Amino acid sequence: MKYIISQVINTKVTNLVYLLSSPNPRRIVPILARYGLQLLDEMDRF
Repeated sequence: MKYIISQVINTKVTNLVYLLSSPNPRRIVPILARYGLQLLDEMDRF
């Protein structure tokens, strides 16, 4: 179970890094907020 959680978090972090390196900073803020909420939601579930 813990392995799955770390996989999910790794994927999200990788996607986040990719988004942050993208050239459009205005798009990042809402995505960042949504990612943060999703991540917290997933942490709560386990």
